[in-house]
Order: sequence, then C-alpha cells, then structure tokens
Amino acid sequence: MPVSEKISQMHLVDLAGSERVGDTGASGQRLLEGTNINKSLSVLGKCISILAEKTSGKKKDVVVPYRESNLTRILQNALGGNSKTCMIAAVSPASICFDESLSTLRYADQVKQIKNVAKINESPQDKLCLLYTSPSPRDRTRSRMPSSACKKKKKKK
Repeated sequence: MPVSEKISQMHLVDLAGSERVGDTGASGQRLLEGTNINKSLSVLGKCISILAEKTSGKKKDVVVPYRESNLTRILQNALGGNSKTCMIAAVSPASICFDESLSTLRYADQVKQIKNVAKINESPQDKLCLLYTSPSPRDRTRSRMPSSACKKKKKKK
C-alpha cells in the first residue's frame, strides 16, 4: 500500500524591532547591520500592508515586493502563500514604550487582516493510489485502477 508523505516547514522569526541609530549610538559595522535590519522590516511592513489590502479587496493587481529583502523572500510562503501563519506580538505596558507598543499593535492588526488558505499539496497519482488502495470495501468495489499504476518507479542512479 502506498504511503502518503507530508512535509511541512516552520519559521520562527524574532523581529526585535527597528534599530534607532540615535538610541543605540551605533557606528561602523553595527550601523550597517542596523540599516539592513531597518530595510528588511520596512519591506516586510510594505508586503504585509499590500497583502492586507489585497485580502480586503482594495487592491487586486498590485505585485507584492517579496524579492526586495531576504527576510520577505524567506517568509513569502508564510505571508501570502499556502500555509497557516501565527504571529505573536510582544508589547510593554510601560509608558516609555508606548510608541513601540502602538506600532507593534498596528502591525499585528494588519497581519490579522491577511487571509491564507492552506491546502495539502499532493501529486495527483499519489492521491488516486490512496483512493483506490483504500481498505474500505466501498472504495475497493469502485476500484478500476490496476495496482501496478500505484507502484513507485525505481530511481536511476
């Protein structure tokens, strides 16, 4: 009996927040890293707002700029593809963190508006083989597919 193989991916990404040059006092290599982080987060925010607008029906023909950043390229399937996605937003009740917390909540609200429809990707042959080789008597009586069609082909080395 053929065995269906299911594969999944899990991405855990910590978006620590934008690097404020004035607050960190960074220079040299650290400044360059902070600039790259800010660019990636900016492109991610742009992708999320476009996807949210597409979901709500405001913009239909807009291309999502996944290729502008490595981060969005890696998360492309999780953002607007065939997957289930969960976002955890960490906020602080401290008054000095009000701006960052509000920004995070707005960001999370946009992510919440994106609707992905996840489905299992199966090859049509595997799906038929599972259907026709099912142990259910009802399914076996309808089977008209030869069992040889469900055997895996040997890989050439």
